[in-house]
Amino acid sequence: MWAVARQDWATELAGRQGLLLPGLLLGLLAGPALSPKFEFGTRGWRAEGDVPAVVAGLPQDPQGAVLGFRDGPAGLVVSGDPPPEVRAALDGPTPVVDVISSAQLPRLPGRTALFGLISASTLSGAVAASIDGERSRKTLGVLLSAAISRTELVVGKALAWASFGLGSMALAAAVSLALGRVEAGWWLVPLTTLPLATVSLGFWLVRRATDVVAGTATSMRVLPAVVAVSGVVASVLGLKHPVLGALIPVGGALVASGGAWPGATAALVATAATLAFSAAMLALTIRDLEEFPGADDGGSPLREWALVTSLAATCWWIAVGTPVLYTLAGNAGVIERIPTSTGVWAGAACLVVGSVLHLARVPDATLPIAVPPWWAWPGALAAAAVSFAVHRAPLAPWGMTLLADRMHLAGAWAGAAGFVAAAADEVLFRGWLPGRVGRVGAVAAWVLVKAPLDPLGALIEGVVLTLLAERSGSVWPGMVARFLALSLA
Repeated sequence: MWAVARQDWATELAGRQGLLLPGLLLGLLAGPALSPKFEFGTRGWRAEGDVPAVVAGLPQDPQGAVLGFRDGPAGLVVSGDPPPEVRAALDGPTPVVDVISSAQLPRLPGRTALFGLISASTLSGAVAASIDGERSRKTLGVLLSAAISRTELVVGKALAWASFGLGSMALAAAVSLALGRVEAGWWLVPLTTLPLATVSLGFWLVRRATDVVAGTATSMRVLPAVVAVSGVVASVLGLKHPVLGALIPVGGALVASGGAWPGATAALVATAATLAFSAAMLALTIRDLEEFPGADDGGSPLREWALVTSLAATCWWIAVGTPVLYTLAGNAGVIERIPTSTGVWAGAACLVVGSVLHLARVPDATLPIAVPPWWAWPGALAAAAVSFAVHRAPLAPWGMTLLADRMHLAGAWAGAAGFVAAAADEVLFRGWLPGRVGRVGAVAAWVLVKAPLDPLGALIEGVVLTLLAERSGSVWPGMVARFLALSLA
């Protein structure tokens, strides 16, 4: 295995590439490793809205957090986190309201999480070239027929690039620690697993690619998306409990490597989950590795499902959920300046563009738009009733948090933006995706993208709409059902 690793380095790092890739990786890592340590003092504030005179006269910071004041029926309503001087000005010498408990804001991942993100983005090309380069040079068959097993071949190549990424990350972390930019902690443990997870997932993605260009394009599209989306999922679940977030492979290790979760438990759980995921990806790559992939292997349904789900989730979650994350981080004004309707428009536009590009790029992609049979229209009425009931009574397994409320509201948004989003949903999740990955995969993608915090309700709605589209052979009844449900919302 060590010989395979050395051979990979000698081949892929020959010539300019031997200077370009290490230089690029170290140059990108230098930013978070060498940048000064941020010292957060007393957070400033500024007031907006119906500001009382006693508060308007206090010193304010134009760059500080926003405090919103509004005269309501029951008195003055303050949004934000009032500092002690504002509370004293409002209450007078005797406090009017006793603060019994105050929820702490979640800790965001620190600079060390960037080490994992940079490694995942930079190594994607080298990982693709490791296997696909052998296939293009006609040397993969020689290696597979040599006196080494597939396991030794794949593990040796994984050892080469995982150690390459780990060495770069270790150097950046050591420099950052030596200069006092960060403090040592449990974040170092999950950080060590990220290069191996990146390489293992990359190998699985390109195991059946027929050339370097196709493999590199796939890995560069999918790897960063998987790392980012899994990180968002881990962060959201970590708000409920750090261990829940740590159980998400790759994403849990990414968030834990940023020191967002205190203590050793979450860091160790994230490490174990990511190592198990890496082992599974390597095992699947070993099982499927062939010198010449079969004609039906190029479009792996599982790979296409992972790619579509990751990209669609990125489109929808970032557009709808990002303001909530800013609010949880202490900037409450963002969620007011970016209303839900704006997020729905952005998410819908992204899903529409993605579907159009797929239909134009994939020659055999089909979209069921035939005229449906007569019984599909009564079926659409029944599906509309199910969709309306699901959105009227969300079946989330835990209390509806701020993010869950916004996701649920976006999924049932009444208006032009909601109709465009519904049409995009039907084209993607009930149109061409079932023909590519099967109806079970299409329903699973629908649940993960549109309602990850209300999985039971989304599952019921997804099954009904998918069966309606499949039996009628058309997406039109599903669109009508969604439009009726949104009109009644």
